[in-house]
This record gives sequence, C-alpha cells and structure tokens, in this order.
Amino acid sequence: MSNSIKTYAIKPNNSINVPLPVPAYLQSCDGVLCSFSTDSLDKSDGVALVNNTPIHANGSFVVLTNNSPYESKVNILYSLTGDESGTHPTVDATGGEIITPEFLFIGTKNNPQPAVKLTPDDATYCTYEFSSSDSSVLDFNQDGTFNIHKIGTVTITCKVTNFFSGTSFEITSDWVLDKVLDINYVEIAWIREGDFTLLRWNLNYIIPKNLIGISRSTSRQGFIFDEDDFIHVPTNTYIQTFDAILTVSFRGVIIEKVMNINVLPNSVAGKAVNMNYYVRNNFCFGMRGCTMGRMELLPIGATPRSVEYIPHNNPAYNEPVINLNPYTGTFDLLEDTAMSKVFGIGIKVTNFDDTVFYHYATANVYSYSCTFKAPPAEMPFGVNYMMERVDAYPSDARHSLYFYARYSNKIWTPDKPGAMEPNISSAGNIYAYESGVLTFTVTSEYEGLPNTKPAQTFTIKFTGK
Repeated sequence: MSNSIKTYAIKPNNSINVPLPVPAYLQSCDGVLCSFSTDSLDKSDGVALVNNTPIHANGSFVVLTNNSPYESKVNILYSLTGDESGTHPTVDATGGEIITPEFLFIGTKNNPQPAVKLTPDDATYCTYEFSSSDSSVLDFNQDGTFNIHKIGTVTITCKVTNFFSGTSFEITSDWVLDKVLDINYVEIAWIREGDFTLLRWNLNYIIPKNLIGISRSTSRQGFIFDEDDFIHVPTNTYIQTFDAILTVSFRGVIIEKVMNINVLPNSVAGKAVNMNYYVRNNFCFGMRGCTMGRMELLPIGATPRSVEYIPHNNPAYNEPVINLNPYTGTFDLLEDTAMSKVFGIGIKVTNFDDTVFYHYATANVYSYSCTFKAPPAEMPFGVNYMMERVDAYPSDARHSLYFYARYSNKIWTPDKPGAMEPNISSAGNIYAYESGVLTFTVTSEYEGLPNTKPAQTFTIKFTGK
C-alpha cells in the first residue's frame, strides 16, 4: 500500500497543471470554490470541488482552476491499496537526464516544465520536483513551469521520486541564459503606390510562428496588412513615407519593430532611384562562378541604362575575390590565403538621364568544415538512422542538397554469413537489413569543396529488433 498527499495553492483567477502519476482524490480544504478537469473528462468547465468532499480524479494530469478573488488550497491524495497497486506493474527509476529546452529567452514566463529522460527507459510512476540554484535568474512555479528573469547561469535540480517504493534521487543540469528575443528583417526602402509587397522578417533563433502572437499595424490609415505579411499601399495617397509596425509576443515577452518605408507615386517610372539587395547567406573559400545575391531595383520595373559591378579596391585588405565579371557580377573566391574574411562588391547604376547611384554589398567567407555526432554503439537492424552533422559551416550544409557524405573503408561482419551489407546514403542515412557489426569512415563535401575537418571512423553493432 502506498499513500501520499500534497497541497497546492492556486492564486485568484488562475490555473495550474499538475501531473497525476496514478489516480488520486482531490479535496478543497479552505472553503473557496475551485474546479478541476483532466484529460479523461469530456467537460470544458471541469467539475466543482466542494469544501472537504474528496472527488476521484483519473488521468495523466489535472488542471486546477480558481475563479474566485481569494487564494484557494487543494489537497491531492494518492492512495492505492495493495491489490490496486498490484494492477500497476512498476519499474523504479535509478537515474536520468534533464533535457534542456530549445527556447530559453530572458523575460519569458510560464515556460513548459522541462522534460526528463529516465533510466531505465521503462521506468514508470515517477514524480518530479524542480528547483533553481538562483531564483533571481530563473525560478520554478509549483506546477513545474518556470520563469526567466535575467541573464545568468543556473543549475537546475530535479528530485525524482518513485511513487510506489518512495525512493528518490536528484539529477542536475547547467543552463546558460543569455538569449534575448528580437526580430530581424530586411529593410524595404520603397514601395510603389498600389503594390502588394512582402515584409521579410523573422524571429531570431527561428521560433515557429505557431508559438508566437503576431499583430501588424501602420502609421497610416488604409495601408493594409494581410496574414502572409504582405502590405498594400493604396493609390493616390499623396504620402511620401509611412511606418510598418510589427508586434510579436512570446511567453510574456512583447517586442516591436518599426520599418520606415518610402512611397513612390505611379508617376515615377523607368528611372531607378534605389535598390534592395539580398546577399546570399553562405560563401566558402574555393567557390567558383559565385554571385553575391539578388538585386531588386526600385521602383519595381525600373530600367536603367547600365548596371556595373566593381570590386572593392581597398589597399589595406587582400580581399578574397578574383575574376569579377563587371557585367554579370559573377566572381571566384581565392583559397584560404586571404588576409580578410570579409569581401565586398560595388554596384553602379546609371540611368538614361545620366543620374547615378551606388550600392555596396558585403559578406563573410569561411572554410567548409563539418564533423559528425557519433552514432549509437548498438542499435536494432531494420530501423533508419540519420547521421547528425555538428560544428558545420556553412549552416545550410546540415540539410542542403549541395551537401554530400562520403564513406570509405566499410567493413561488414554479419552474424549470418552472406547477409546483405547495410545501406549508407550520401545524405547520411544508415539502414541495416540483418544483424552484424559495421565499421566505416565518413567525411563530407559541400558544393564540391573538401571538408577541412579530418575523417571520422565509427563502429555500429546491429542487433535483433
């Protein structure tokens, strides 16, 4: 028989989510009306808890809601008889690991409770209690959610308790908290009257849009956003400039960016007055036939007399650019011998009325490098495994069509003579058809460029499913 009781305090007009490792009884203990719901209840408004009257709850979690202006306390009583506990076969956890969440930003509140990977994998009926080494940097709420207050480093401790045996242990994880939420965007200098123009923006650290709240507005009435971040400028506005305002919220953090945009009237045509230039993300030493990026003359549809590409001839730098074509803008990059890791190209635009303007674009250049995370030493055959690339530059080599894994020195020792050799694809996928031991050496290339990191050798033992 195992019995346990825990008391939770719910603030006025608030809710908390409490895991239920086993069925339990809920009891309001202070006379304040509270309600609850679980994943096994098909009720949106929950069930009311009457003072001192226990109500049975069954499910993986319970949501406790206090709609009163006073704090409410609720007891959760876990009580199973010996016969009942026998229907819940258990495996005690002996160790584990706290999984660091993907998104940790200063100022966020009620971040989801961290996930815990237990050892052994089939451990069941465990409860978690989290704490922080510095509550001024990060603190936990009683339901396991947490708040990040400022930049710092904290040690997260999780007390894991095996529900039936009552044994417990602690695991820790060090978190560095230094990321601040921000919006990056490509400045749009001009929009012509009547155009629908896409505002190119993204949240840093690539937060999925389904996790954030977005609102859009402008400083002028009639300038309309749609849900795909296009903005429409009406005709005959007689307005020369306006602000496009983007507001984003994420777990209590609200940020706002204002983009100043000039309006070109329809009467301006043919003559180029400015440009947007979108620089390519990644360049590596040794590339040939490159272009810096994509040019967009403004206003859209402008037809200047000529566009000329000119190198940066700064004698203080040995920039890694050779063979620049002045008409197409294509160029080659030297090997990794240049003094500068930054290079630039000038763009000269000349209109038919002899007016001229210049634009300069710069970018970084790197040596291609990549290592692989060691695969598991043992895994079942008949399961796809994807080699994970780490420490890779350029970053798009992780998933790019221009990335290829190269394998050599493959040694296959099957448990059954004549068993088919495992398949290893250039994308990094490994699949074994039978049990045995595979040893192989792997390196990679990116757009035909060799990897500057040394090749790695791994051994995998494939076992039965």
